[in-house]
Amino acid sequence: MITIICGNPGFGKTTYLAYLAMQEMTINARSRYLNACKEIDFLNAQGLNLTYPPYFHLVYGNFWGESHIFGFAPRTIMDFDGTDFGLSDKEHKTKFIPPYSSIFLMEGQSFLDSRKSRYFRSSVSRAYEIHRHYDLNVYLDCQRVTLIDLNVRGISERIIECYKQCKIEFDSLGIMKKIIWYLREFSSSEEYDKYLESGRKLKNYKEYTQSYNGNIGKCFNSKQNRALFYENVENKNFCYDLAEKPNLSLDYIKRYCLVHSLSRLKNSSYYQKGV
Repeated sequence: MITIICGNPGFGKTTYLAYLAMQEMTINARSRYLNACKEIDFLNAQGLNLTYPPYFHLVYGNFWGESHIFGFAPRTIMDFDGTDFGLSDKEHKTKFIPPYSSIFLMEGQSFLDSRKSRYFRSSVSRAYEIHRHYDLNVYLDCQRVTLIDLNVRGISERIIECYKQCKIEFDSLGIMKKIIWYLREFSSSEEYDKYLESGRKLKNYKEYTQSYNGNIGKCFNSKQNRALFYENVENKNFCYDLAEKPNLSLDYIKRYCLVHSLSRLKNSSYYQKGV
């Protein structure tokens, strides 16, 4: 099943994604783990040499996450980038994961960009189309569902919208002790589209709250992508250029237009060609 979680910044979509991952690593892990082991046994009996999942869960994701659920030892998400998903392809390396796995991917639009759908490899689009045949669960978060590839969006069985800002409670020391998410669940992307077309007035959803008692901040890092801003940082330094006060001198006009004119944007490398 494919589930898309959406919502405005600060409404709790990524914390809710992490919460669902925690559930899959602990409370919901046993049956999926055992089913995977049975299939591994069947394949190994025919001469393959596949290993059992070593961490007693089958949760993958493109962010660090650690479960903190009462009655279970902490478990960590296994590493899996959005571009790692796909069928075997000689021209594009993918990760081979067991059946019954659950994949949690934040910022889904970054690798399922609806504006670049025609460039997707068939091995990628096909994997999404037949994911249920391999008993996979895929969870994506994004700010707007329309940013996700139309094909993936169309076969999603659940759209969950964080429709208002999550509520966070703190103890006397200022440490988070509880978080509450406010959610609307839609049975398909078509139902969600109808809801948007009505200006969010159509009540074709199931509305509910979900809470987690504890510090959800210990379970994942909300600044997961911070490192991307430091890519290729060697021999660089921060930019501290001051903004120049506007005036109508010809020198200023030339300097300003050199940086801000539309012709510069058109001729710059800001937009990639053919992608």
